Amino acid sequence: MNLKAILTLIGCAVLLTVCQAQSTNQSARRYIDFFEIDRVSPATDPQTEIVKTQFRVLERPEAQADMGLSQEQITSLKKAYQAPEDQIPGLQEFIAQRRASKKTDLTPEERASRNLETSRQMGRITARYQSQELQHTLTLSQQARLRQIVLQVRGPVLLVLDTNLASEVGVDAHQMDEMRAAVSKADREMIPLFQKFGRDFISGYAANETEQSRTREMNELIPRLQQMVRQRDDGILQILTAQEAEHFRSLQGKLLSIQWDAGELMRLPFEKKDS
Repeated sequence: MNLKAILTLIGCAVLLTVCQAQSTNQSARRYIDFFEIDRVSPATDPQTEIVKTQFRVLERPEAQADMGLSQEQITSLKKAYQAPEDQIPGLQEFIAQRRASKKTDLTPEERASRNLETSRQMGRITARYQSQELQHTLTLSQQARLRQIVLQVRGPVLLVLDTNLASEVGVDAHQMDEMRAAVSKADREMIPLFQKFGRDFISGYAANETEQSRTREMNELIPRLQQMVRQRDDGILQILTAQEAEHFRSLQGKLLSIQWDAGELMRLPFEKKDS
């Protein structure tokens, strides 16, 4: 099973077993679950992931009310995110090109690499279309507020994912190298725990193991992972100067509390919730 599949199972297990909706009274920040899982997936690049975060925010009633979205705007955003492949400019052409250039003499490693790049490029084309539709639908003030809320939701790791944001805050090349190193170090520690969680979720029980003991072991990993994410975020902020850290906080605007749904990972933005 590949890492993406394992992490998806992990996220479902987290949310279905113990991970209740994560938010605070102060902001929309959420830890672990779908945001972190999408970020470490090799099939997703930063810009694609940021666009997905935007639409996850836009479907939340708290954000819709805060931004003053009309029902017509909400409907347009949902339609944009759920657009079929044949309505996304450039996507069908890219798929046809890849099929036409398909090679049969690839090694398994080369085929996996090609499939991964195909998936990433399809994601980029789709995200570009979705981003354009978002900009056409929202007013400039709504776009600015969305950016603030996304910064609250994702936290300091966005400084590594979004180089334009890092430049705006004033991060220099040396600081960026340090931030990337901090994120890589955290990932090296977290991903094995994600994988352990996934193995526990899909494997059979040992002779001396019960459903209760397995669940208890799995649940004990969650606060460890949440703490790792918080420590990573703190580490990124410590690399900033006091002025840069204050600038980053100011870019988040007025803090918004979002009560995230417990089953969020199991569906895409604007996908109908199971009753």
